[in-house]
Amino acid sequence: MNRPVDSKAYALLTGIILVSLLTGLIIDQFLLALCVGLAVALGLEIRQRQQLTQWLDSRRAVSTPNGHGPWRNIFDQLHRRQELNRRREAQLLLQLQQFRDSAAALPDALVAMDAGGRLEWCNPAAAVYLGFRSTEDHGIQVENLLRLPTFRSYFDAGDFSGSLSITSPVNPNQQLDLRIVPYGDGAYLLMAHDVTRIHTLEQTRRDFVANVSHELRTPLTVVNGYVEALIDQKEQAPDGWLPALESIDQQAGRMRSIVEDLLMISRLESDSEPHNQGTVAVAALLQDACREARTLSGDRTHQISLEADPLIGLLGNHQELYSAFSNLLFNAVRYTPARGEIRVRWHRDGDGAHCQVSDTGIGIAKTHLTRLTERFFRVDINRSRDTGGTGLGLAIVKHVLNRHDGVLQVNSELQRGSTFSCHFPPARVVTLDQPLQTG
Repeated sequence: MNRPVDSKAYALLTGIILVSLLTGLIIDQFLLALCVGLAVALGLEIRQRQQLTQWLDSRRAVSTPNGHGPWRNIFDQLHRRQELNRRREAQLLLQLQQFRDSAAALPDALVAMDAGGRLEWCNPAAAVYLGFRSTEDHGIQVENLLRLPTFRSYFDAGDFSGSLSITSPVNPNQQLDLRIVPYGDGAYLLMAHDVTRIHTLEQTRRDFVANVSHELRTPLTVVNGYVEALIDQKEQAPDGWLPALESIDQQAGRMRSIVEDLLMISRLESDSEPHNQGTVAVAALLQDACREARTLSGDRTHQISLEADPLIGLLGNHQELYSAFSNLLFNAVRYTPARGEIRVRWHRDGDGAHCQVSDTGIGIAKTHLTRLTERFFRVDINRSRDTGGTGLGLAIVKHVLNRHDGVLQVNSELQRGSTFSCHFPPARVVTLDQPLQTG
């Protein structure tokens, strides 16, 4: 395809040279005529290059210039590439418009941000939920538009595996679930989902549990009081009534424990941060928990040992941490056979502080490990009832650890025992000035 163009170019150059030679013959100046001819050919070449340069520099030029000789081939190729780029650009613009139309139809808010967290584009739902305007707010930091310290911490942390729950800046009665998804070359997509209904239902559930549990305390206290009085006067009780009274007392006591645990969970769920935070001497706290565990063990005489660094403390709530650790210890007592071994260890390393409760009990199947912290979940329902468990202990442990930035890890093997580990980050660890004796 290039040969005809090249032949024309050579023919043009040959024609210029022949005309120059003929002119030189007529005027008897061959060298002068040849130089003039070459100058004309060079001038045509320079003119073609100037046209190409002007076309490349001009942003308004639409079509390529007309060329001669080999330049015509170059201009034709540029023209074809230009048309191809126009079609691709039109296709990309169409796809972009389709994406924006589909994003605009979504009920959730979508906000595109650059690597610096500046708003580049948002759909109409972002205006409804967050108050963002795609045109007016373009280029503004999203954290300056939201003005929420929790969002700034969430974005600066760079860990987007979880979501962030906030109150809508537009509607204080609307709860939103925010999530950031990185994409492209350092860009981010912010999504906001309306969870008001779920939040309302969850709050209703918490209020119902708290109110019912609170209302049950008074009648249970009355029942326990009268039953204990009747048991104390067992000599005057009719024959056969004592076993029934003891069963009533046992079941009423179990109901009271369930009510107290439900109230505890309700209180933990009502606030995201523990109140009355201070420095907790964990070694001394574990001493008290082990003492209570030995009392619970009674004539089963479990071997309970404690290894705790007395100089390691935690920043948190003493009552909540005692509830978490004691629940782990009491569970170990309930599910470990008589004269079994229970070991408690409190130590620190580069990852923070750790409390481990290990036992030689019946163990837990791997299929149940993921459900252990669910409310009222029991691996063995009959055994749990016989030992006085409420099925809420590990749920309380999970809530307490969440409020103290902790993580619960469970390792267990059937018939060989279990190890429950509570891991706390270095920011929660405190070095105590005075060592406390452990026993």
